[in-house]
Amino acid sequence: MRETCPTTSLATVYKTLDTLKAIGEVLELEFRDGASLTYAVYGPDGYLGCCYLYPMGRRTALTEELMAYDVDVSWWVTPEGYERGFYTKLYAGLQRWLADEFPFWRPYWSNREIPE
Repeated sequence: MRETCPTTSLATVYKTLDTLKAIGEVLELEFRDGASLTYAVYGPDGYLGCCYLYPMGRRTALTEELMAYDVDVSWWVTPEGYERGFYTKLYAGLQRWLADEFPFWRPYWSNREIPE
């Protein structure tokens, strides 16, 4: 049996890994400095996505309207998770979780797509 080599160049792989490492370092610094909270989300079949809690004005320009909110919340799920309805389910779960477990009284949902 003959094995085939991957078509992606090593330079592309290393560039991608460097980019991911840099993003990870920024998130780690924000978390360590108390500037954000990041949570991995797992579903019944494993890794599903992430959710993020940021102070207002950190990710979204702070306007007078946004000053009424106390936390900037965003999330994402994998494409398969989205197809299976977990984007909406995670939104509902985050609403309950924030209300029950955090001292936030008015979250700002900063995703472009907000389920109804």
